[in-house]
Amino acid sequence: MIRQTLWDLVVETITAPQDAAPKVLAYQPQSGALWTALLLVAVLNGILYSLLLAGGISRGMILPPMLSSPMQLTMFIGAMLALIVFTLASAGRVLGGQGDVAALLRVTIWLQSLRLALQLVIVVLSAILPLAAWLLAMATMFWGAWIMVNFVAVAHRISVLRAVGVLALSFVGVIVALTILLPILGVTPSGEI
Repeated sequence: MIRQTLWDLVVETITAPQDAAPKVLAYQPQSGALWTALLLVAVLNGILYSLLLAGGISRGMILPPMLSSPMQLTMFIGAMLALIVFTLASAGRVLGGQGDVAALLRVTIWLQSLRLALQLVIVVLSAILPLAAWLLAMATMFWGAWIMVNFVAVAHRISVLRAVGVLALSFVGVIVALTILLPILGVTPSGEI
């Protein structure tokens, strides 16, 4: 029953994001569960990217030291996800939205979980049909942006056009935050620590 309901929500997220968003936002877990779920998403992403990057390193790819350790990579992903949540909430408020951090946290967890599942499908597919995997990755990138816009619009109770503005402003906020935080953490433009 729960599996079918979850699958229905996945399908609705893809086909009718404006209808799926209120269902995701209506979920009210116990206190702290959302941050734990975000941490879990970060850990799973860290595992996937560590495995993928390990294959690249074995083929001669050079990574900044911060990304060459699975633990550091996972912490970086977790920090990025938290930064995205806070910038989406703040940017939405600036543009007249009503969403709070908890709402944007639910949106981020749900959409990042779906993205992670789809990335696994793309990785497996790329070993069998590389062109199909590439096409799926491109479609995912564009359709995923549309889904995100719709979820942000519903979370902030604003128009889709304003939600595009929220995403743009949030993107700028993340870039500014990274330009301030990375040097503090000792990450230089050349990737040396």
